Amino acid sequence: MKTATLARLLAAGAIAVGLSACSGGAAQPPQLPQSGPHKSSVFRDVGTSGSSRSVSTVAIGHCTQVATSKGILYAKLVPTAAVDHANVDASHCDIGIYLGPSSHGQRIDHTSVTDADQYGIFADQAQNVTIDHTTVSKIGNHTNGAFAPNGVQTGVGLYFRGATGTVDHTDISLYQKNGTAFNCLFDDVTGACLKPSSVSMMHSTAVGLGQVGFIAQNGIQYLDSTAPQFEHNSATNNSYYNPADTLYNGSATGFLFLCTNVASESQLRAQHNAAENNDFNYYVDNNPADC
Repeated sequence: MKTATLARLLAAGAIAVGLSACSGGAAQPPQLPQSGPHKSSVFRDVGTSGSSRSVSTVAIGHCTQVATSKGILYAKLVPTAAVDHANVDASHCDIGIYLGPSSHGQRIDHTSVTDADQYGIFADQAQNVTIDHTTVSKIGNHTNGAFAPNGVQTGVGLYFRGATGTVDHTDISLYQKNGTAFNCLFDDVTGACLKPSSVSMMHSTAVGLGQVGFIAQNGIQYLDSTAPQFEHNSATNNSYYNPADTLYNGSATGFLFLCTNVASESQLRAQHNAAENNDFNYYVDNNPADC
């Protein structure tokens, strides 16, 4: 995205939506045009996030410290071989499964990933990742070990950052922010797109929390990236309404494609993708001013 667009997003708290997502609730969001998902609902991943815990609070052998493009985080599993028919309980970890830049051709098959605090599966510049017949759920804030989503802009089921791969027959639910975020690897200072993601997705689902008043969710998001193949997917139940937040109400999306190779909503429909019960079922924007 252009620097002007980045600045607008950062002014809104980078990836914040309304006051519920701003640090301390003090910052006021900018007056964006009253159309579309306002860009503020986008999971925009500029800057490092860092872990929500200190090293001293992590049980040895439970979570592995990893140096990611988002800072130091803790992952339940950092595989060097295929993951097949596994149950990955990522309780007390930031990430369920982490695939770093040296990962090539990694497969995750018939696997369940649950209860990570930030990302279910994080493909961080990994190449040729395959995720097949897998479920990802309960990704986001936890209180006393139980999934308790809030307005903090994290909690993404599948997060690809400058990565490539294929997602097939995979179901994502109970996520705090996004079912998927297939994003470019952005420069944390300038916001320039350094390495787009390229992810094919077929026969997969993203099911949001229904209407909530604390965060604007997105089902399946592509940002400055490409979808070589995208068909037979569904995105449902992403809706945001907060009476105190008149600016961003109705900004959650089912399918969100910004600056991608997808030309239109009709293209998504023609490829047998279905969205319902979202504030915006389909939102496609390739406006040069935004890319």
